[in-house]
Amino acid sequence: MIIHRNKYIRYAEWLAGGVMVLAIFLSHSRSGMVSIIAVCVMYLCGRFIHGRWWRYLLSVSITGLLIIGSYWLKKDSADGRLLIWQCGLEMVKDAPWTGHGTGSFEAKYMDYQADYFKEYGLQSRYAMLADNVKHPFNEYLGVLINFGIIGLAWLLGIVWALVYCYKQNPTQEKKIALYALLSIGVFSFFSYPFMYPFTWIVTFLAILMLTVDYWRRIKVNKWGRYIMYTAAMMCFFWGLVRLGERAQSERSWREASKLALCRSYDKALPYYVSMKHQFRDNPYFLYNYAAVLTETKEYEKALDIALECRRYWADYNLELMIGENYQHLNKMKQAKIYYKNASMMCPIRFVPLNFLYDLYEEAGEKKKALEVAKKVMEIPVKVNSLIVNQIRYKMKHVILKSEIQEIH
Repeated sequence: MIIHRNKYIRYAEWLAGGVMVLAIFLSHSRSGMVSIIAVCVMYLCGRFIHGRWWRYLLSVSITGLLIIGSYWLKKDSADGRLLIWQCGLEMVKDAPWTGHGTGSFEAKYMDYQADYFKEYGLQSRYAMLADNVKHPFNEYLGVLINFGIIGLAWLLGIVWALVYCYKQNPTQEKKIALYALLSIGVFSFFSYPFMYPFTWIVTFLAILMLTVDYWRRIKVNKWGRYIMYTAAMMCFFWGLVRLGERAQSERSWREASKLALCRSYDKALPYYVSMKHQFRDNPYFLYNYAAVLTETKEYEKALDIALECRRYWADYNLELMIGENYQHLNKMKQAKIYYKNASMMCPIRFVPLNFLYDLYEEAGEKKKALEVAKKVMEIPVKVNSLIVNQIRYKMKHVILKSEIQEIH
């Protein structure tokens, strides 16, 4: 529309485009900035620079400089992503060809991050940046982790096929579709756009625009069309029924969550029991269910649900919950394992070490409790809070008391 013959339409579209670009820059989204500029560079190079290789070289060079500049714009945030990518590549090394399977990042990543800090500890420059992570911040790395080199090769093959479709019959509409996919592709290097349905819709429409010539060539007779329409309608109604069931379950889960937040655990539990079959492989539901059971002091059941959740989700808070349940069941050895693992997942968090200290203190292991107290005092404070101050004060008092006893 920005090359429309009507000048008023052109002006309106340039204005709308300017507002969109300004919004992205004001949001400080580095991935968005790089994506926007990459598309603009490709468009301008295509219009004003002759020679295919010169266009590619200039586009890649400018995009590379943009990426380097965006790194220094928010260095700490970028370093945090470098940690995620480094640990993610370790996951790829363990299953390079076929990957770990769908959902493997959430199920395993935090264990790899814990292993990293077991090796490097607080000396690592990433220690202050480590946090609970749920996505690799790179869709291509996510494909490698889930489906391996074979999966990534399939993805690159699809990309090549779409470019080939464009070159067979290049049109203005197809070029726009390519620019849309380029924008999504660049953004996917640094974020997770496919977590959102809108991205899937745009991708589907762009692919449809690029392959429309091939769909038109497919000749289907009358009976074939009837079968296709019938199958499509059956799938649509089946999906509608499944969507309705899911929506009802989500509403029940919401009611249960509201009751749990109001500490009406006895009223919330029947909801969780009835929904267990529907959300049996949903780690967030299982975590909520285990948390409610923990609050009602049903530690055996809570532990069973939490360990079931652990199959789908490696998570800092989940490790603490499992450790807490083991502690209440007087299984101190297992509780220590989970508290230590939580501490390694996020090495600058104070809560796991505080739990570990209480565990040693309760077991009468004074020497180990003192070691934990000293370790707490070595951790740099990232976010000052009341809980952090209370834990540090407690550990400082323990160390001081130990020093006084040694003098006497």
